[in-house]
Amino acid sequence: MNGWMDVYAVEFVWHRAGVEATRMMCEATLSDGGYEFKCPQCNYELDFFVIRHILSSVKSQADLRRDFDLLNENFCKRRQREMRK
Repeated sequence: MNGWMDVYAVEFVWHRAGVEATRMMCEATLSDGGYEFKCPQCNYELDFFVIRHILSSVKSQADLRRDFDLLNENFCKRRQREMRK
């Protein structure tokens, strides 16, 4: 974690935006081929392990594993495209 900013990010997502909004943001990011998660209000980048921690209250381990696999796949695809340029 990056110190107090990550604590603030968890507090913001959990208490203000809510778990459901976090789930929707994560799924939209992953389905669009993304792998970086940013706060929609302040653009602060949230680490996936923070998002995963929040989503663990509403998703099964199998769902969280699928999200992680998709995140890795998206990252690898994006890197391959950047290397071809």
